[in-house]
Amino acid sequence: MRPGVALAAAVLLTSCDASEGRSPSDTTRAALPELELCDPIRGWNPELVELELQMFEALEARRAAGQHCGPRGSYPPAPRLRVSGALTCAARLHALDMAEQGFVEHRGSDDTTPWDRLRTAGYEFATADEVIVATDLPPEDILDTIWLPREGSCAALSASSYIEVGMGAALPFDPDDPITGLRWAIVLAKPIP
Repeated sequence: MRPGVALAAAVLLTSCDASEGRSPSDTTRAALPELELCDPIRGWNPELVELELQMFEALEARRAAGQHCGPRGSYPPAPRLRVSGALTCAARLHALDMAEQGFVEHRGSDDTTPWDRLRTAGYEFATADEVIVATDLPPEDILDTIWLPREGSCAALSASSYIEVGMGAALPFDPDDPITGLRWAIVLAKPIP
């Protein structure tokens, strides 16, 4: 485990809420890029996909309500997010990396940043952000007790400037890993027009 990582990382996560009039497949699925990079996450565990859907639905509900993010200000209700296959690839790969390597932080085990991972997945962004966490809490609780009470995570999840999202949840690999819980990575971005 990397020093100081567990506490810092344990405060980041995101969630989503169901859409009106659309089926889950309409709102939460997007084709992954045809890149070899994304191959390890193409057959993603259906139970993890379901958790990602729950997170998406919970996040959408909170964005629709608007949020107050302390010193970062108040955010009015935000438009619906589009799920991006490239963002999903980047989020799942980072969650998988954190789960396999037993850490929770934004910098990957290969020293990549969230922005490096987006570029590698072929996503051209004007602005982007990432929230992460390790926890076994349900998606709604992750949002309400971990991410939204933290002003930086709250602002990232609530900003209407972000119009696309990708999320990943991965199971820890090592039963002796001192960091417990699923590894979550949520990436929000605005693509370059």
